[in-house]
Amino acid sequence: MKFLTLIAMTVAVLAGGAAQAAPKSYPMVCRGGGGTLGYNGNGQNALFYFRKAPASVAHGLNAGECAWVDRAVGSAEPTCLKQKNVNVAAWIFPDQLQNSYFSSTQAAWIRSMLKSSNYQTFQAYNPGNGDCFIISRVGP
Repeated sequence: MKFLTLIAMTVAVLAGGAAQAAPKSYPMVCRGGGGTLGYNGNGQNALFYFRKAPASVAHGLNAGECAWVDRAVGSAEPTCLKQKNVNVAAWIFPDQLQNSYFSSTQAAWIRSMLKSSNYQTFQAYNPGNGDCFIISRVGP
């Protein structure tokens, strides 16, 4: 009887649907500077707005541009990246860095994106809802 109960419970769990797999992320590289801006999105999300590079990363990036490793960011794709739940506070003025404020240990990459000499790789995916790309991991 216990065996039948276990089978019934297993079938019930499977019928209820398996846990939804996390979306597949892909590597995107961004170059800092060029008027790009880290932004405080309600204190929970770090946002980074960029310009789309005309080709893949292999063709080079100008300041403030991002591209996928294997292709340009598509015309219908977002122009921002979002890292969720990082408890960030930032007031960043690209032309007045001395007057800027930034506080977050989880989104320290924003500070590096203020300088055009810095590059950052993100693992990201498009949620497909018109929102920013979602960062699943910072780094290669």
